[in-house]
Amino acid sequence: MFVVQLPFIIALALLADKGVTYENMWQEKTGLHLLLQILYVLGLFLFPMAILTTAVGKDITLLRPDYTLTPVFKAFTPYLVVVALLVAACVLEMRTTQYDGSAFAATAGKLALNLAVQVIAIIAMRSIGLFYRHYSCYLRW
Repeated sequence: MFVVQLPFIIALALLADKGVTYENMWQEKTGLHLLLQILYVLGLFLFPMAILTTAVGKDITLLRPDYTLTPVFKAFTPYLVVVALLVAACVLEMRTTQYDGSAFAATAGKLALNLAVQVIAIIAMRSIGLFYRHYSCYLRW
């Protein structure tokens, strides 16, 4: 999974001396920020296929672009559903907060939101498995 985000991580490390960070990546609209945004979104889009490849294929050397992109293009709409579920889990996970000593109702609400994120994450991972079950004919390995 690290391999999918590797171009983003390298670009972010190279642009750190120019003042580009992960925190201000979405705030400015320069060419460098746009490059990082494209790499980030592309990595997030290919992340479910990377999970599927390493989980089922049991080998990280199967993360070749021809193995990874072929099922994505042949079954684009079902893969888009899988990506949407994973993005929903990621966005909700980034928005949740942890226990901070507040009142009981606020703590219970934060706990409920954290549990809801875990349910959505489980559904997203199960959808990756369903994608494999129904569209394994497109996988070369």
